[in-house]
Amino acid sequence: MICRYCNKKVMKLAAGQYHCANCELNFCEDQLIDSRSGLYREPTVETDPFFFQYTTTKELLQMTYVELLSRLKLARGVYRELRKKVYGHNSQADALDRENLKAVTSAKLVIENIMIEKHGYYPASVFESVIDKEVLKNRKQMREVEKKHG
Repeated sequence: MICRYCNKKVMKLAAGQYHCANCELNFCEDQLIDSRSGLYREPTVETDPFFFQYTTTKELLQMTYVELLSRLKLARGVYRELRKKVYGHNSQADALDRENLKAVTSAKLVIENIMIEKHGYYPASVFESVIDKEVLKNRKQMREVEKKHG
């Protein structure tokens, strides 16, 4: 097992803990990898606009940039629609719409904050073409790694 950041061997500590002397970090066994190719994974692009009803912050924290982008795009779309419905001229919103607006507002904020924390910013706008391009780039890189490491 090697460190997921520097790819150097780690030292086993007590009770399933490991230490990387190079990075000065401790890891659980499930955080270690056998090779760099173990870090790559296929991003899942969300299609359910109400994903925020069943996706936790803990799950969002584990997501890749592309996965967060797809969810941010959906959340912003639902937010716009519900905001129009709840606060629009001829408001036809019910209690469920108001609850969903609160939930999607919170989800949008959580995703943006995670992106700020991980990447230093969040995008002002997200286009489907950007998400598609990132997914293709990821797949291409995964194929190259698989060829290289078998």
